[in-house]
Order: sequence, then structure tokens, then C-alpha cells
Amino acid sequence: MEFAEKLGWKLQRRDEDDEVETFCNGIGVSRQVFKVWMHNHKNSSSASSPSPGNASSLTSDQ
Repeated sequence: MEFAEKLGWKLQRRDEDDEVETFCNGIGVSRQVFKVWMHNHKNSSSASSPSPGNASSLTSDQ
């Protein structure tokens, strides 16, 4: 979630492309999967303590 927060929970078409690509490759998901994950989790970032499943949910089904 930290990286998504850094991006402001938005993934622009070419913003920080190399950094996003490196991050996605590092966790083993496509840019599109990461974009959808950010959209689905942007409102949960305001929770005081995110559940442990949130971070792993990005990579568990891929």
C-alpha cells in the first residue's frame, strides 16, 4: 500500500513508468492488475491498521 499511496492511488498512463514497471515486476503482477488493485483498495488506505491480507492479496491470485 505504501507504493500506491506514494502514487496518490492513481496510475497515470506514463507517470513514473519505469518505477511502476519495476515495482510490478518485483511483485510479479502486470501494470493493469496493479491499477485495478489500487482502484479496489484506495478507500481502505484510510483504515488505521490494514489487514494483513491486503498486501498479499495483490500477489496471491496471480
